[in-house]
Amino acid sequence: ARTPYSSMPSGSAVMPEAVQRPVTDQRSATGWSATARLRIQGLIYGASDLLAFAAATLAAHRLCPPTDPLPGVWAGQWVSAQWLHPRPTGHAVRVAFIVIATLIYFHRRRHYTARVPRWTVMRDIAIATALAALCEEILLLTAAYPHNVIWLPVLRWGMAAALLLAGREAGRLVLQRLGLWRLDTIIVGSALAARRLAGALASQPRLGYRLAGTVAASDPAVRAVLTAHAGQATAIGLRRLLATHDGNFLVFASEFADPETQ
Repeated sequence: ARTPYSSMPSGSAVMPEAVQRPVTDQRSATGWSATARLRIQGLIYGASDLLAFAAATLAAHRLCPPTDPLPGVWAGQWVSAQWLHPRPTGHAVRVAFIVIATLIYFHRRRHYTARVPRWTVMRDIAIATALAALCEEILLLTAAYPHNVIWLPVLRWGMAAALLLAGREAGRLVLQRLGLWRLDTIIVGSALAARRLAGALASQPRLGYRLAGTVAASDPAVRAVLTAHAGQATAIGLRRLLATHDGNFLVFASEFADPETQ
């Protein structure tokens, strides 16, 4: 059995790009564990991303300028016909693969499994949509599509970036209204490390981490967990530790005062 835990550098108040997954499934007073909350977050974010890609595609097809080789026919209408054909064309399939690759990138960057700071989300979305637009542009140029259709990727992925950010914000607000955004967090570590880590958590209130308490590394319950053999005994000890302090998310400071504990 594995017992993943969170860690942050104690010498800095800068949050990591993504806080690691919770170490237990301890349920809070609302009845939802941290793992369940993050899974619901992933489902909502994933659904909003798919809607963003679909809306951006429809809007881009509508706004794309008319093509030169096809007088009176809008490029968006021309490409839409390819997408709506009973047998999808090669380009439609390739764009679908680009969308899937973008979603996999977001998953690898833990957008769906952890709380990621806003600036990191914006950076990842900008990188992903820029690369996606470049890939689709290359596909259009090498496939001899009508000249003005090359503007379609710029419109599609430019609007997708804006809609992705709007969807993430809307998803966060939905989770807040449902009471699923807050994570009651317990910090384990030395007094100095815990204080620095608490400052890092407080500096990013949008991530939803609420400090529920701190536990010294010298606490007998903590030492029992840290000295236990990896496996079920450690997991049970962590659950008991969270239950004792009424939390549902446990963060270990990366620096302990005692070398043995470290």
